[in-house]
Amino acid sequence: MAGKGKEINITLGKNIQLLGFDILEPSEMAIVNDLMQNYVKKIDNKTEYDLLKLKLKMHQHSKTFIHELEAELFLRPGVSLGTEVSHKNLYKGIAMAMKKILSEIDHYKKHSPRERPIKKLSRKIL
Repeated sequence: MAGKGKEINITLGKNIQLLGFDILEPSEMAIVNDLMQNYVKKIDNKTEYDLLKLKLKMHQHSKTFIHELEAELFLRPGVSLGTEVSHKNLYKGIAMAMKKILSEIDHYKKHSPRERPIKKLSRKIL
């Protein structure tokens, strides 16, 4: 594992950051890149965003590793959507985190005051 005190930031594209992924093998990283590209396309189709951050922490539990993932999507200043997932399989964990982010986007769009149309006044103002 890399140094405990410092996490290396890996940047994919202009607005995607992967933290803690420097400990993966190059073959694993290639799969993570492909997986992230698929989900970034889906996010791009749903909304505009400033930054997508995905943080990985690996914990060894007997002979297996538990992958703890934190995903955070910054839509605009002051608005961010986030989720946390733990899974034994790294790729399934990433998929679960990104699916949760996609559902958070849908929920935010449904309930955001900016997205709702302005209601007309029911009575006339003199």
